[in-house]
Amino acid sequence: MTRRKTKKDETDKFLQSDNGSDGDLYEIKLYLDEHLRSKVIAIDNMQLIKESIKFEYYIENKNIIKITSGDLNQLRGVAYILESLSKAYRNLKNKENEDLILDELDDLIDEVIDDSGKQNYEYDQRAIIRAYNGSYITPRTNNQDRLVDSIRDNVITIAKGCAGTGKSTLAIAMAIKYILDNRFDKILLIRPLTSVGGKDIGFLPGNADEKFGPYASAVTETMIDILGESRFNEWVRTKKIILTPTTFTRGANFKNAIVVVDEAQNLSEIEILTLLTRLCANGKIVITGDESQDDRKDKRYSSALTVITDKLEPIDRVGIVTMTINDVQRHGIVKDIIKAFE
Repeated sequence: MTRRKTKKDETDKFLQSDNGSDGDLYEIKLYLDEHLRSKVIAIDNMQLIKESIKFEYYIENKNIIKITSGDLNQLRGVAYILESLSKAYRNLKNKENEDLILDELDDLIDEVIDDSGKQNYEYDQRAIIRAYNGSYITPRTNNQDRLVDSIRDNVITIAKGCAGTGKSTLAIAMAIKYILDNRFDKILLIRPLTSVGGKDIGFLPGNADEKFGPYASAVTETMIDILGESRFNEWVRTKKIILTPTTFTRGANFKNAIVVVDEAQNLSEIEILTLLTRLCANGKIVITGDESQDDRKDKRYSSALTVITDKLEPIDRVGIVTMTINDVQRHGIVKDIIKAFE
């Protein structure tokens, strides 16, 4: 019985090795309780998955199965689906409700295809840039579209809201595209010197660059994913990319530069004012942050993110975009976590 909810031919089926695997044959092992294995890898279940994802599987022993194909992301997706099915069968109270698990299987397959499917590697007219691995960075929600439009249209863009909504990724992708298009000379990536829990990163060993490097890794990894490590290192060497903590920006000027200020909720009002007044000819600033993740020790005063939202909203050429839980693009469970903490 076929019950797949088709999505325009499932983007020509999620089964080619278009994710940069170079034809290598990968193999991963998966633990499945022997008492549940026959239900999880039942013929109907496996056929349903194989309609959208190409893979083969072999039983190694009573608890271990091997999954193999030409694409590692596909294998990991299949493992995630089978582990989720195993939990669903383990928690099933009434055998008459087993049909509900087929509905859950549909949703799991859709989730894997959405997260790492072939459509990410096909050109979309909304795509900002093609990344080093061949995938496209593309806005996926209305608010993400609004954010990209605001960066194009305004001198200052403020993007705030939930974690995992693509604020930093889209800002960085736009910044890199502007450099490639020769609109600006350099990207300034600025973060406050505050870590999770409110610790100043001064406690870390090493000089300023050695301290700041690991702290900025969240955004530098995004840059490397887009540019590739070799090109990223070249851009850092030639100062097309400048990574700097907020503390070191006093006296600088943002001329012919696109500036990405990340984690702005951890800045003070005076710090954000210092940054904004560095703007010079042909400069553009994108400010991102999440007020729910304020790590400042002294919270007697509002964070910079709250202050600039209130003060700059009436100013022309300033755009403010608020991301919501519906814009979350990380693992599906992240939405549930955010809801729980709200």
